[in-house]
Order: sequence, then C-alpha cells, then structure tokens
Amino acid sequence: MRNRCDNPSYWSYKHYGGRGITYDPRWKDFGEFLADMGERPGKEYSLDRIDNNGNYTKENCRWITQKEQVNNSSKVLNARVTKDMLKTAKASAAVVYKRVRNGWSVADAISTKPTSTYAVQHERAMARRSNCPICGKKAHTHKNRYCSRECYQESRRRYYEQKKKLQTEQTTI
Repeated sequence: MRNRCDNPSYWSYKHYGGRGITYDPRWKDFGEFLADMGERPGKEYSLDRIDNNGNYTKENCRWITQKEQVNNSSKVLNARVTKDMLKTAKASAAVVYKRVRNGWSVADAISTKPTSTYAVQHERAMARRSNCPICGKKAHTHKNRYCSRECYQESRRRYYEQKKKLQTEQTTI
C-alpha cells in the first residue's frame, strides 16, 4: 500500500499515487494501522478500498477475498453486461466493453454491428477468398490461393514437373 502510494518507481504507482491516492498519515506507524484495521482474517484476504477513487483510510478500507475484490476493481466496466448478453451481441466482447466504457448504453453496445473495425474488414476479406486451384475448396485466407499445405505442395510439384517437361522439350529441339 505504501509503495503504491509513495514510490514513483513502483510498477503500479501510476494507478494509485499517480492518481492522487494516499493513505492515512497515521498508518506510517504499523501499530496505528493494526489498531484501525485489525489483523488480516486469513491468507486469502487482502486490503480493499470501498471507493476505488478514495484514499486508504479506516472508513474506506476493509478486508475481503480476492474474488470479492475483483468485483470492486476499476477494471470491471459494467456489471449489467452479462455473458448471456454477449452471446447475442453483434460485436465481440472487447468491442462491447469498449463501447460501454466510452459511454454507450448497454443495449446499443450489444445490438450495433461494427462498421469499420477489424472484424468487418476480416469478414470482407474472407468473402473475397478464392477457390483452391487444386481441389476447389475455399482457400484459408484471401492472400493464400490454396486451402491446405498439401494442395500448395501439390501445385509446386506440378509446376516443377511442367518446368522439367518444357526444359526437356527445349533440349531436344
């Protein structure tokens, strides 16, 4: 807690001290901290701030488990977006969460299809895929003409066979 708030070299300082979060000055003395918060109830418990934007104080801190703490994290974007909702979404989960974080309503974030994202570009590219010249199946990507490594190798074998045939014809002429 003290490193997070006081030490700019600490890896997570930007999320705590860098945001102006501090701790009760009396807590520099561990005895005062212990008097306010009590002993940790068990190994699975850690110190949590009730208000993520508030300081580490007796009124704003509690001991909770990691599972409970995740639900209080500033990374939890919107508890109203459930896995069931994401199954029916017209966009990926990452897009839905980004939209909600940017102020979209949950309904709009889920029901709106992406317009110029990678997903749309990928769908268009996949529609442009050509058929494999060896077996006729759809190629894996729009950049690749063959559906599999075996078909590619077969095409190379045919190419070199044809090239060899042409060379033998030219040497006999």
